[in-house]
Amino acid sequence: MTPREPLIIFGTNMFATAFAELVRDEGSIEPVAFTVDRPFATSDQHAGLPLVPFDELADRFSPERFRALVPLGYLRMMEFRAETCLRLETLGYRLTPWISQRAAVWSGLEPGPNSIILPGATVMPFAHIGRDVAVRPNAVVSHHCRLEDHVTLANGAVLGGMSRIGDHSWIGLGAIVRESVTVAPRTFVGAGAVVVADTEEDGIYTGVPARRNPGRTATEFAT
Repeated sequence: MTPREPLIIFGTNMFATAFAELVRDEGSIEPVAFTVDRPFATSDQHAGLPLVPFDELADRFSPERFRALVPLGYLRMMEFRAETCLRLETLGYRLTPWISQRAAVWSGLEPGPNSIILPGATVMPFAHIGRDVAVRPNAVVSHHCRLEDHVTLANGAVLGGMSRIGDHSWIGLGAIVRESVTVAPRTFVGAGAVVVADTEEDGIYTGVPARRNPGRTATEFAT
């Protein structure tokens, strides 16, 4: 039997906890500890694993032996997730990408570090998945799509062929981006929205067809 690769997970929110159970269930990697910043390490255990203050992590779990992954949400349009990835890499940890065995993924896909493709997701040929991208269950990434860095596709989101999603963007539950549309960096697309034209940076888009909401930026919304 091939040994499972040991993994450190940053975070103790519900998604991080569920993600640990998911990767353990699929069997390719083995979560061995959670880590958070010291003020949030209120006990020494979480979900049956050690909970290690971040400032102790490298001493207790050597970066040479363990990989890391940061399955966090949209706080500050994924800025916090990006910053945490950089902090782990600065310590010497290698950030692993993870593709569920229950996703339908083009065999030539090479997702960037800290990218996660969850069960039921579909990624078609010639798609590009950048660094720190989350493709959640039942999302569809069509052919020749390009997802830049620090992007999240929520459950059931669908990207038409040749669409492009800019850095730090969030595509909400069941939202649709039409083929060949460019979603600008830092765009928040609300649940069920249908984006039929290119968006403007740092906007919130909702509705069918999607329109930019006046008076508030995506960054303010996600803080």
